[in-house]
Amino acid sequence: GTVIEDVDLALLPGLSLTVRVEGPVGPLGVARVDIRPADAPRANRNLPAAFAGTSRELVTDDDGIATADGLPERVQVRAFADGFVEVSQTVDILSLAGEPLVIRLTSPGARTRGRVLLGGVLPLGGVDLHRVARPGQPVSVTACRASTDEDGIFELIGCPEGTVTIMVIPPAGRAAPVAVDLVTGEEAEVSVEPALAVTIVVKAPDGAPVAGAFVTLEPRGAGPAWTREALRADAATGDEGRAHFEGLPRGSAGLVV
Repeated sequence: GTVIEDVDLALLPGLSLTVRVEGPVGPLGVARVDIRPADAPRANRNLPAAFAGTSRELVTDDDGIATADGLPERVQVRAFADGFVEVSQTVDILSLAGEPLVIRLTSPGARTRGRVLLGGVLPLGGVDLHRVARPGQPVSVTACRASTDEDGIFELIGCPEGTVTIMVIPPAGRAAPVAVDLVTGEEAEVSVEPALAVTIVVKAPDGAPVAGAFVTLEPRGAGPAWTREALRADAATGDEGRAHFEGLPRGSAGLVV
């Protein structure tokens, strides 16, 4: 294997973050606050043990306050309490300039019912739906989420008032994911199209296949970049340099290797 020598590592001091959780009428005591690094490598987001040293699980006091020390600059903060919509938010601690991060929890809002149809005709069951927040906006991890039944029917609970962007993710291979705008409290009909599959072959300059290359496909087209980010797909090449993708929407895509 490769030997790495003469590497100097500088440890940075950890930062402190105070979180104040509020409900509709004031501070929320005994609310749960979970904090973890926001910049974990994409491939390792399902490996929390690699970042356990900078993750915190806290409970607010009677004033709705919870404080953690030894944190990196960017963290993801999740707050939840019984009877309220759970909220998650990415925070740059230095940008707070020593002020507490205020998270407001709300009660579940209006219900949004609708149906997902394949090609606008066939009811599609097993479809997952969840809200996509704009950059910097808090988003609930439990509210404004739903799955369709065998008749393609879904019911979203706890979505913010007004227009919300919903990511629609059909079962693998059945149809392509899509982002749609729905109005909270109004009936909705969502049409999804058959999915596409593609195989990318990565080769070195001498024509030899490259194994273990990380390949990213990001759909292009209309809509803001933060919506396209939610549709991004990743895969690693195998021994023959092939990375296979399924469930892709129609249209062009950006390719990063």
